[in-house]
Amino acid sequence: MAGNVILLSNEVYFDFSNALINIEKIEEYQGILEKAMKDLADLESGEIVNTDEERMVGHYWLRDPELAPTGEIEKNIKEEVVKVNEFCKENRHFNGMIYLGMGGSALGPQLIGRVFKDESSKDFRVIDNTDPETFWQLTRELGDSLKDYLIVSVSKSGGTRETDNLLNEFKAYFRGKEWDFSSNAICITTPGSKLEEKAVSEKWLKVFYIWDWVGGRTSIASAVGLLPLVFLEKNSNDFLEGLKSADKSGRRRAYHNPGILMALELFQNKLIHEKRQLVVLPYKDKLELFPKYLQQLIMESLGKTGEGIAVYGNKGSSDQHSYIQQLMEGPDNFTVNFINVRKYPQISQPLPNGNHTGDYLFAFQLGTSNALAEEGRKSITISLPELNEFYLGFLIGLYERITGFYASFAGINAYNQPAVEKGKAASERMMLYKNKVLEFLKSEPEKEFTSDEIAGILKIKKEDAFAIFEHLSSSGLYPVERIKEEKDCSYLSVKYKYLPQTL
Repeated sequence: MAGNVILLSNEVYFDFSNALINIEKIEEYQGILEKAMKDLADLESGEIVNTDEERMVGHYWLRDPELAPTGEIEKNIKEEVVKVNEFCKENRHFNGMIYLGMGGSALGPQLIGRVFKDESSKDFRVIDNTDPETFWQLTRELGDSLKDYLIVSVSKSGGTRETDNLLNEFKAYFRGKEWDFSSNAICITTPGSKLEEKAVSEKWLKVFYIWDWVGGRTSIASAVGLLPLVFLEKNSNDFLEGLKSADKSGRRRAYHNPGILMALELFQNKLIHEKRQLVVLPYKDKLELFPKYLQQLIMESLGKTGEGIAVYGNKGSSDQHSYIQQLMEGPDNFTVNFINVRKYPQISQPLPNGNHTGDYLFAFQLGTSNALAEEGRKSITISLPELNEFYLGFLIGLYERITGFYASFAGINAYNQPAVEKGKAASERMMLYKNKVLEFLKSEPEKEFTSDEIAGILKIKKEDAFAIFEHLSSSGLYPVERIKEEKDCSYLSVKYKYLPQTL
């Protein structure tokens, strides 16, 4: 092998000429590379690698079911792919699909929607937050046409609070319109979950499965990602083949394995220079959500025990006017991944100077990477021949491998998320406090209290009590009034009261 560019047989190439590592001297890292390859092989074989949760990690089986450790798992995966394709074929009369999900249950479908929705006759939306205004904006926009939309509730556990909130909002809306919600409703969940029980008892249109060995952030090759892809009239087999192609390249020797080399670049930048930031700059508008997708994939996987990579990014060439100034002359605490797509629509017409708009996009990307290199700033460029189902799948699969290899280098369990569970528990505690404050105020109607007084009575942190009072008095949801002060004052002296007659 010679040079700093790797050209794969699928026509994707990787330019490492501006990277920290020298891929011609990769044998220097043989020890950790061999360990990482073994760790990923163990994962694919079905070993319990998520030891904290005592689970296998099987997202690689989703695109290559023959790798699955049991015949039953292989059969289940293949059946779900068939179910997705048959369902979409049989339900073409629906004009749109609305996904209700959080985290990986939303980010993957959002990415698929951004890349492919403009090429489809179908509409596709994702609601990924429990913000009531988003729901009502959508219902105002769609009006009675919402009756022709599929509503897909996605929750691996079957009990995701935000998703359940949105589900109840839609059910109430359909009920108010005297529409049959069950005729439009679908869920994606684990077998036997409470969400499946609800769907079966209410006779929903369809239930699709995801399994406990698939994490939300790596679920895009399951029904979570395949359903919107096929609904948008795209080819699920091509997408899965792209993912499989990335997996195959991730099993090769390091010289021909871009995923392990990119993971090594991140690890060496951290190890040698304490660089813990990855800037992802896709020079393609349809990939503008890809950095956001990678934020969860990488940060939720690697952000543990003091380790982690902060991911952010913007589409090129918008980065010329936002990120590049700091990347060029600000703190050198990052590495950059550029992504370009070589094929452009044939409808592009020459400019008066004989060039095309796509030529300038190419030049901006190549010029920016070289300008950064002149300042000693490190980057790697990934070049896709075009953007379709196959190459989107390849790109996603590549970063899944990068994440897994980095986790091996750093000694991290990339497949759990203990801090996420802590955040959920803290949120439930705040809901309990809110309800306690409201019940106390109801027991003393018209009587004025400060947040300081309530905090002492109910044993709540003062600042939390104040925030709860502000929520109750400002949201418009509760008959709680803040007594106006004529001058600036301490938040501890602000008074509130319950007015039952106002709602």
